[in-house]
Amino acid sequence: MTNMRTGTPPSNDSSDPQPTAPSVVLTEWARRESLTDRVAVAALVEEGELLRGAEVRAALIVTQDDGLAACDWDRLRQRRTLREKLSGSDAAFLAAVLAIALRTPLPMSRLHHLDDRHLTLLLRALAALAESTTVTVTPQPEGSVQYRQEP
Repeated sequence: MTNMRTGTPPSNDSSDPQPTAPSVVLTEWARRESLTDRVAVAALVEEGELLRGAEVRAALIVTQDDGLAACDWDRLRQRRTLREKLSGSDAAFLAAVLAIALRTPLPMSRLHHLDDRHLTLLLRALAALAESTTVTVTPQPEGSVQYRQEP
């Protein structure tokens, strides 16, 4: 198995660097890519749960010829059986992230499956995609999780 960060096979040497978390690897990759890639990666990283799934990581993360990791959005999109295993909200959120990354339409009917947490994350992603500097999305105070610390 190849190390996603260095592109080298693992060794038994204890000084070998530990594998980098998928969120770090993908964020590093996205910095060099388009706005849509950066927004899609940021949404997945902020959501957190989907990237913990081994099947999602295996479908999304590829190692390029230079040994660096990258997102293969189209390969993830083609894994319909993977999306069928997700909850309604997770699947709808992933479909929205893929629509952002691949610049494809998303039927608005998919949005009714989003729970409040995923909807908040998607609205933040849309504000970032529009490069808005004034729109902020915060959860409702009553019964919602606080995502940002107050200054």
